[in-house]
Amino acid sequence: MVRRVLFVDDDEILQLVVEKGLAPYSDTFGVVLAKDGFEALKKLENTAVSLIVIDLQMPRMDGPAMLSHIQETYPDIPVIFISATPKAAVPYLEEMRGVLAYLEKPFRIDRLAKLIQYALQGEASGGAIAAVSPTMFLQLMEMEGKTCTIRILDNDSTEGGILYLQDGRLLDARVGILKGIEGAYRIFRWDEVSVYFQNECPEVEDRINSDLQAVIMGALAARDEDDDSPFADSEGPIAGFTGDLGPADSSLSSLSPGAIGGEEWGGVTDVQEVRGNPACDRIKELLHREVGDLEWVHEVYHDVHLDHIMTMLSTLGEQVRFGPLRVAHIDNGEKNDRLLVSDPASLQTSVLQVDHDAPLSTVMDVLRYRE
Repeated sequence: MVRRVLFVDDDEILQLVVEKGLAPYSDTFGVVLAKDGFEALKKLENTAVSLIVIDLQMPRMDGPAMLSHIQETYPDIPVIFISATPKAAVPYLEEMRGVLAYLEKPFRIDRLAKLIQYALQGEASGGAIAAVSPTMFLQLMEMEGKTCTIRILDNDSTEGGILYLQDGRLLDARVGILKGIEGAYRIFRWDEVSVYFQNECPEVEDRINSDLQAVIMGALAARDEDDDSPFADSEGPIAGFTGDLGPADSSLSSLSPGAIGGEEWGGVTDVQEVRGNPACDRIKELLHREVGDLEWVHEVYHDVHLDHIMTMLSTLGEQVRFGPLRVAHIDNGEKNDRLLVSDPASLQTSVLQVDHDAPLSTVMDVLRYRE
């Protein structure tokens, strides 16, 4: 996904020169043009940009006035000022936050190009992924307890946003003028995105104040209910897969005591369990053949509400080159542990209730390397 740079100047000839001069870099970034601050701010509402280049002196809204708006609404976007005024004649420049550089006119296009590339490298200092589901990527960041700033671009539109995570917790999000939970909802409605992240997070207000899984489920529910938006069609792919997502408490983070159905686990009755499933039978036959007596196994069943979560995590593992998720061990502190086993052929998840003293290392190896 090509990132974008917003170039704001009322000089139409300079706009053409810059657009043509930066054309050789089109495989790295594109240029969006605006003739003044008002037009630029309007474009920022619907177009994600990584950097803004602003003329210091323009009609209607000059550079400092526009920078004030940017710092208020888009503080994460760096700015380069250009002007025919010598830098030494702009004493207030040092007090302006978010200003990456100051170029005096006339300037060399290659100098501007190097500054742009420097800014783009900075926002991806922690890495980049070209095509991934935002829900799967954020769940992985949560599981790993990442502290990072993530710039995210929707691969199907000009929209994009930014996410702030501290120790795996989503603190804030922004898409255009949408912030907090509204910004997060917008991001999690997208199917496929490109992400660029930095392994640091500035001090930001916790505008989300909610569990990540609840935010994701809320976003997908809002997408289905919004009949007036282009996201209203619930029959298309959602977050990299199709079908019913199931209730929010079927998420991976809810695998706490009482989260997986049955009276022994807190009396939860809305989790659908299927006994006598062929995939479950194959697992039992494999373990009996490779491990022997299965008296430590209390039950094996198919939990349909875990299918989507395991499929998402497996797909994400392949996309970030961790490999597909084959088996997971859940210790909820109860008298039985759970093994979640993903079947790549049927995309079904089998749940094994096992004793704490079960030969877990051997069993995990058998299930992990099964054909």
